[in-house]
Amino acid sequence: MANHAQKGLDALLLATDGTDLGKSSLREALNLAKLCSSKLIAVAVIGTDRHYEDALAWQREMEQLEEEVRDRLEPFRHLASEEGVDIEILIRWGEEPYLEIVEEATKNRAGMVIMGTHGRTGIKRLIKGSVTANVIGYAPCNVLVVPSEVKLKYRNILVSTDGSRHSAAASSEAVAIAKRCAATLVIVSVAPSDSEVSSANDNVNQAVALLQKERTSRQKESSPGENRTRLL
Repeated sequence: MANHAQKGLDALLLATDGTDLGKSSLREALNLAKLCSSKLIAVAVIGTDRHYEDALAWQREMEQLEEEVRDRLEPFRHLASEEGVDIEILIRWGEEPYLEIVEEATKNRAGMVIMGTHGRTGIKRLIKGSVTANVIGYAPCNVLVVPSEVKLKYRNILVSTDGSRHSAAASSEAVAIAKRCAATLVIVSVAPSDSEVSSANDNVNQAVALLQKERTSRQKESSPGENRTRLL
């Protein structure tokens, strides 16, 4: 999950091509929206990088593609209704799909963008550069990338820290998610050599102090017994 400035989860944005029905990203988007009482915004972007000499032919092609995508997205409404989730479906056109996704996330003040990836092939593409990688780089909020065929249970959340401000932001966000899901937090810092073990321990202690401070602050804002988050 990419970490940016912390936001609430009143709105979640699912970036989809309409073929996510029954797949991990849609399932997790619905589960998280239900868990957090969030509105779910499903956004599909139709690429306009096709070139036609005839403008009318281009227009007909785009309209046909939009109709096909709309048909694929329609079952999302039924699934969301079954889960009691408020859903809005948007279809956008653009040469760079990631820009449309980022724009919608910004416009709708989404607290998280949820996207899918397809196993190892998807991870390799993510590393080399893809729509997903660009969304992670430019989104104004957190980005949750869900591998294919994975079911997230939010029982244990691992926070990897190197003592940087980015790690602090990740730790803060982890507390927020763990609080909502009553999850256990596991904090890890890797020491490349024996001489750096002390520094790694300092990183962990720094993260623990931050997380405990965040938890105390959140406990004051909630009712007694509401927080069940554990730190390991």
